[in-house]
Amino acid sequence: VQLLLYATDLSDATRDKVTAQSFTLPRQETLFTREEFGGILNRELVGVIAILEEGLADSLWNEIQRLKNLINCGN
Repeated sequence: VQLLLYATDLSDATRDKVTAQSFTLPRQETLFTREEFGGILNRELVGVIAILEEGLADSLWNEIQRLKNLINCGN
């Protein structure tokens, strides 16, 4: 796994279960709600997204950082 994305409304217990499975933790970010992730993936609720492909993970990581910077500029 190259990148883990967590929903903002994911429980700490679920997050702990996911990270306990990994020997080396990949890049991780908290973004969107379970409902928003589900809408993006055409599912009901999605709490965790694991990105396996390195190129996609790198691109998503860069875009997530840009989005977070834009959100923080408005505060």
